[in-house]
Amino acid sequence: MTQIIPYLFLGDMDLAQDKESLSIINCKHILHCTNTFKPCFESDFNYKALSINDMPQENLLLLFDDAIDFIKHAIDSEETIYVHCNAGVSRSASFVIAYFIREHGLTFEEALNFVKAKRGCVFPNYGFQKQLQQYAKTVASSKKGSDSGKGGAGDIASVLPSTAAVDLQAMFSQPPPMTSIEESKEQPAVAEAPKPVEAEAVQKLQYSCKKCRKVLFSEDNLEEHMSKVKAYNTKTHSLREVSQECSSIFLEQMDWIVIEDESEQMGKISCPKCQEKIGKYYIYGAQCSCGRWVAPGYQIHKSKVDEIRPFVL
Repeated sequence: MTQIIPYLFLGDMDLAQDKESLSIINCKHILHCTNTFKPCFESDFNYKALSINDMPQENLLLLFDDAIDFIKHAIDSEETIYVHCNAGVSRSASFVIAYFIREHGLTFEEALNFVKAKRGCVFPNYGFQKQLQQYAKTVASSKKGSDSGKGGAGDIASVLPSTAAVDLQAMFSQPPPMTSIEESKEQPAVAEAPKPVEAEAVQKLQYSCKKCRKVLFSEDNLEEHMSKVKAYNTKTHSLREVSQECSSIFLEQMDWIVIEDESEQMGKISCPKCQEKIGKYYIYGAQCSCGRWVAPGYQIHKSKVDEIRPFVL
């Protein structure tokens, strides 16, 4: 659970089920942002549920203003609100970022950096990032056309595309610029947002942990071992054609790969952030599915990581 500003907290599902912790922050309102909803303390808190999957194609644009109104009402009333999803990383964070875009006039990059400065693990999926970028542009254009200052929910909703008009597949054809998700210490809320960091397009293919989305390595860290010639398979003692795509990724030795017992020839590789097992290391080498021998072998399972492809403007 992280305090972003006074009266606004962001976190995960576990804390939403911990009445004692909610009482400590004097919570009055809970914004629930997952695809399953079952209020634990219905008589004690004012709940609002948004049924959302953490998938890039989920349409948040038509939900932003309603959720922001709920957050704004709590803060304006000086009553604490807890916004959460399963991990407090993507879905719930997207609505908190949207709040700062509309109510504080921040750009997408400024709002993202501000929230990440308080909760380092924040990392909306690329589809949510693209929608937040579009929302920020819509808010900015709406405010330019109004002399009233901050646009209300109705003003923004009136210029957002309808459900039928939103081509989600086209919108998510390429991921937006990604910022680093290196851990940062949680700090007390401050009155003003930090200066925005220049957003730079990711120029290289990166890989992140599928569970917590921490960026782990880039294409520069891969051990290239593909060959167009036949490879010797040590298991079958025969030559075979090298497959076009390997089922695993082999890395050069990374600082975050911890070898617990140097006397052991092999061991597991875990994500340095969430400790999820993502592969194995083999001191004396290992054979890839393509037939090539890689030594030493730091093998990452493709099913355990996500690709973050370069964003081209």
